[in-house]
Amino acid sequence: MLKDAVQSEREQEADCARIHAAVHLAETTIAALAGSDEAHEQLCELRDQTILAVADVRRNIIRRAEQAKEVRREMIQALFRDRMPSQSTIEYAAMLHDVPTSALLHHLQYLIRIGELDRVEGVYHAFENRADRYLYFDAFDEIAAQSALAESGDESQTAPGRVGAK
Repeated sequence: MLKDAVQSEREQEADCARIHAAVHLAETTIAALAGSDEAHEQLCELRDQTILAVADVRRNIIRRAEQAKEVRREMIQALFRDRMPSQSTIEYAAMLHDVPTSALLHHLQYLIRIGELDRVEGVYHAFENRADRYLYFDAFDEIAAQSALAESGDESQTAPGRVGAK
């Protein structure tokens, strides 16, 4: 999965370079064509070519962002699916019943920081049983992805903002 993420990042950088090159070419050509009647037609053609090139790159960026979200979701599910909840995990999840869902997010971050993966699993199970979890799903998903990446041993990816492509 991490090799796919690295490859996606390389493709993303290549697409950014393609956009920059298309814009630079358009600017250069526009400057050279300024002033003639023929220039208007060429400017329109150049504009259309630039729009098509940028649209293609944007589709690639969106596709990779969706793939990154799916990979992150799979990593989170694998982290919790591969573990068999212990009795203490189930009891810990039950203890969190009265804790507000927003506080669960902060508690989850703390547990990840100190490396309490059994309790992280308890928070995950408590979160899954919340009626209001849809309000916090994106934030929980981001935090849980940090845990999944930490579990996989890729510490360079656990910093906020480095998880997934947004």
